[in-house]
Order: sequence, then C-alpha cells, then structure tokens
Amino acid sequence: MEWSYLLEITSLLAALSLLQRAGCAAASAASAASSSSSSSAKELSCQEITVPLCKGIGYNYTYMPNQFNHDTQDEAGLEVHQFWPLLQPELAVAEHVRYESTGPALCTVVFLLVYFFGMASSIWWVILSLTWFLAAGMKWGNEAIAGYAQYFHLAAWLLPSVKSIAVLALSSVDGDPVAGICYVGNQSLENLRGFVLAPLLIYLAIGSMFLLAGFVSLFRIRSVIKQQGGPTKTHKLEKLMIRLGLFTVLYTVPAASVVACLFYEQHNRPRWEATHNCPCLRDQQPDQARRPDYAVFMLKYFMCLVVGITSGVWVWSGKTLESWRALCTRCCWASKGAAVAGGTGAGAGGQAAITAAGGLGAGGGGSLYSDVSTGLTWRSGTASSVSYPKQMPLSQV
Repeated sequence: MEWSYLLEITSLLAALSLLQRAGCAAASAASAASSSSSSSAKELSCQEITVPLCKGIGYNYTYMPNQFNHDTQDEAGLEVHQFWPLLQPELAVAEHVRYESTGPALCTVVFLLVYFFGMASSIWWVILSLTWFLAAGMKWGNEAIAGYAQYFHLAAWLLPSVKSIAVLALSSVDGDPVAGICYVGNQSLENLRGFVLAPLLIYLAIGSMFLLAGFVSLFRIRSVIKQQGGPTKTHKLEKLMIRLGLFTVLYTVPAASVVACLFYEQHNRPRWEATHNCPCLRDQQPDQARRPDYAVFMLKYFMCLVVGITSGVWVWSGKTLESWRALCTRCCWASKGAAVAGGTGAGAGGQAAITAAGGLGAGGGGSLYSDVSTGLTWRSGTASSVSYPKQMPLSQV
C-alpha cells in the first residue's frame, strides 16, 4: 500500500515538472515571436521628410524609426514644433544669424578675384575673336577697330561687375568642398547653371563662331592669293593661320573641358547628395548609388588654370613688353615731362616777344631779328611749322 502511494506521488511530481517545462517553453516561444514581430515592425525605412518645419534643408530624406524612439514622422513633428517660437524673426538676437550674408570679408574678396576676373577673361577672349574676325573677314583696319576700344572695355568689365553684384546681393557665395575657396554654385544648382555654366557656354559658343568665320575668310584669301601670285606669296599668311589656330586650340580645349565638367557636376549632384545624406538608398539601390569622381574635379581646376598659362605664352611677346615699358616710362616721367613743357613754353613766349619787337622796329617788314628769332624757334623745336633761317652776308649784320 505504501509502495503504491509513493508511486502515485512520484508520477504526479513528474507530471507537474513536465507541465512546468512545457509552460516555460511556450512562454519563451511567445516572447521570441513577439520580439521578432516587434523587430520586424521596427525595421528602418527611408522616407521623404514631410515635417513642415524641416522642409527645405540640405537633404530631404530620413529613416524611421529614428534614434529618438519616434516611430513615425508625426511623432517627431509634434516634438520638433515645440521649438517653433524660437525661430520667429522677432526673437532672433544675433543679426548675423538672422540675415543671410556672404560670410567673412576675405571670402568675398576671394570670390571677386576668382569669379570676376575669370568671367572678364572669357569676355576678352570673345572680343579677341571678334576683332580678328573684323580684321580678317570684314577687312577692317587697325584704326577702325581701335575706335571701338571703349565699347570693348565697357563690355569686358561691366558684364562681370553686374553678375558679381547680383551674386553678392542674392547671398549666393558658398564654399567649394573640394578646393576650399569661395565661389558660387557649390550648394545650389540654380546658381551654378545661371551664374557659371550658362555664361561660360555662351561665351564659348560666340567666340568659337567668330573664330570659325575668321578662319573661313582667311582660307578664301589664301586661295585668291595662290591663284594670283603663286604659292610663294602665301607663306606669311599660312604662318599667321597656324599661330591663330594653335591659340584657338589652346584656349578652346580647356574652356570646353571646364564646361563639360560643369555639365557632369550639375547632372549628377542630386544623386550624390541623396546617396550621401540617406545611406539607406545605397542599400536599396546599389546600382544607382554613385559618388563624385575626384579626377573630374581635378581636371576642372587644372583646365581653369591652364588657360592663363597658354594665353600668357601668346600675349607676352616683345611687343607686349615694349608696350608695358612705354606705359611705365610715361607714368614715371610724367612730372618731369610737365616741368620740361613749362620751361619750353616760357622760352617760346620770349622768342615771340623778340619777334614782335623786331617787326615793330623795322616798320612792320622783315628784318634780321625776325630771321634770327625764326632760326631760334626752329632750333628749339617749339614752332608748329619748321622753317630754315635765311643766310645773309656778314656785312648786312
């Protein structure tokens, strides 16, 4: 009887232990299932920003849930909008934070040096192409072309000035993330297309058109000269054509390379910014995730600088150095020249008085004094017309 009683108690305890183990297993399975479902429910998803306060910033994508335990953008928006009163203009104390600006003065100076003179150099190249076309194609002389010099200067300096003022007025000066200089269009595609890409493309097209028309005119002149005088008389013209063609290539190729690099940048920049600001896009679309090519940016900077080197090789000739020497001479000796001119004027006045006295003494007729004064005037070189003195016998003197 006791053995049967013990057997029943043992079987009951075993059943209770098995039931307890089964319950623990079910509970662990349920907890695992719930955790897996919650983790699957909280998987990161890349979403476009819809919170009104956060629109218009440098990037427009985010992922939810975020690191602040916001499952949706509505929850994040409710918390963010608590700070809306702090963004009211009347509460902004710092004026340099309240209003947009172009940054420090040194940044503005760098922008003007790079942008203003870069655009001016492009316009001067267009003017060079135009004057060459007028001389070669339209048969204009040097005097006729020089008569429009003031208009050329007006166009070459006024257009870059207007564009530079517009950029500064719109507070569009920003930093180049690669070169580290202040320029325009590094953060805004509209500014890049309007202030940099479009002007350079227009200048390149107009200058190339004038150069092509000038080359066509020179080829026609060359063919006419060959028909009239033979091939020996076209040597100088062919030499000029080779020099101008070389200069055209040395400028057009770098300028076209810069325009091509800018096209590449403005076409791919939105994709670069999207993949950089939202890493989930690289995971979802690995085939479309691209990064900027560093070599393209280096090519752009190199071509911007090599234009000045090639143009300098062409411009810095013996005639250019002689022109600069004459300019420096005029500037340095201006005061001395004024003093010499004053002394010469006084001498001319004295000689005029002698001439008048001689005329009065001779009763208004020619005399020795007038001849001598004429000779002195001729030797001093102050008279408008040069006349040789009369030679008289010594007895008359």
